[in-house]
Amino acid sequence: LRVNREYIATLDFNEERVKWNIANYRIASGFTRIPLTNTNDFGIAKYQKLATYPLSETAFFNHPTNFPLIRLADIKLLYAEALNEVNNGPTTAAYAEINAIRFRARPANNKNSTTILPNLAGLNYDDFKIAIQKERAIEFIGEGNRYFDLVRWGILVEAVQATTTQTAAQYVNERHYLYPYPPKEIVINGWTQNDGY
Repeated sequence: LRVNREYIATLDFNEERVKWNIANYRIASGFTRIPLTNTNDFGIAKYQKLATYPLSETAFFNHPTNFPLIRLADIKLLYAEALNEVNNGPTTAAYAEINAIRFRARPANNKNSTTILPNLAGLNYDDFKIAIQKERAIEFIGEGNRYFDLVRWGILVEAVQATTTQTAAQYVNERHYLYPYPPKEIVINGWTQNDGY
């Protein structure tokens, strides 16, 4: 699974999430990592093994990583987003939640950095909403949240079309905000099919 160039260009490779989530390498024989220089070849490495985990075929395919349904980071960012919406701008609590996520993502030897994911402050409603959108994009890569986030924010079409290197950019349209009703349910309930289907 490849990561598109537009997304790669927005990332800070100094932060821990990017190091864990983006594979800027390929796995060669013997399960050694070979660095990649072409960003078109970068993939998703969300569930890579810990450095202390024995790197072998058994470890690569059979490991104790479970797919997360919801994480504390999701709850914190949803809460910060909700506070911004309800108050027409971020509150102290909203900043505390997003900054806690950013703090965790800083390198272990640079937790008090003012350059790597610095604490957010002084944002208006729109800027904070954009900050939440960016934070969720990297925090939840590969976890199945992105489509639902883009639909909730009403920016699905424009966000996908901005990824011009992806095939989906040519085909996304307004109908993708909703799923089609099953034909049997339309007949039973007398419903009208969603637009575009």
